[in-house]
Amino acid sequence: MKDKLSRIFKGIIAVGGFTGLYLHLDFLRGAPPAYKFMHFTVISNIIVTVIYFLLLANPKISQNRSFLRFKGAVIMMITVTGVIYNTILKSEPYTAYDLFMKSDVLGNFIVHVFIPVCVVADWLIFDKKGCYKIYDPLLWTLFPYAYVIFTVVVAHIGQFYPNQESRYPYNFMAWDVYGFSAVFKNIVLMSVFFIVLGYIFYFVGYLLWKKKNKC
Repeated sequence: MKDKLSRIFKGIIAVGGFTGLYLHLDFLRGAPPAYKFMHFTVISNIIVTVIYFLLLANPKISQNRSFLRFKGAVIMMITVTGVIYNTILKSEPYTAYDLFMKSDVLGNFIVHVFIPVCVVADWLIFDKKGCYKIYDPLLWTLFPYAYVIFTVVVAHIGQFYPNQESRYPYNFMAWDVYGFSAVFKNIVLMSVFFIVLGYIFYFVGYLLWKKKNKC
């Protein structure tokens, strides 16, 4: 019974992720511009959607410890997406009218709230616990660092963000506006946040560990 519920829940996440990206990127109006794919929100949701479609196609990989350790990095990334957006970037609360009548607002809600919450819930309820190694949260930070390097490279190729004074997708990364020192401090703070969040997942997973559900 639990396996069936797990598959249903993972199906909701996979389809929800695809739908959220479709609406958030505004495919209803045609192919979105390339710069929209540069946002951490979009990249993290694409990875989540691919991962969950893979889990639907091959449920056995959910028993693989290496896969679950990699999935831990994905859980951390999508959690950061939700936390940062809803605590720092979001300027106005969602309204029922906007969610039902505006497809872009619904898409925004799905990728920033629905998917992060569901992915964490899936991990809490269905994933095997005790799979992570003590150094995994440090390894997981390689993904956001890779994103920073990627955006820096793209930023030096050309201007990708219309109506912005910076070449970077987020202000806290805007070296060309705020200078290296300010951005470096932001990256250090973000690194600490990523590592702390990763170890929260590690220790919560350890506390929830049950012998019958061990990796």
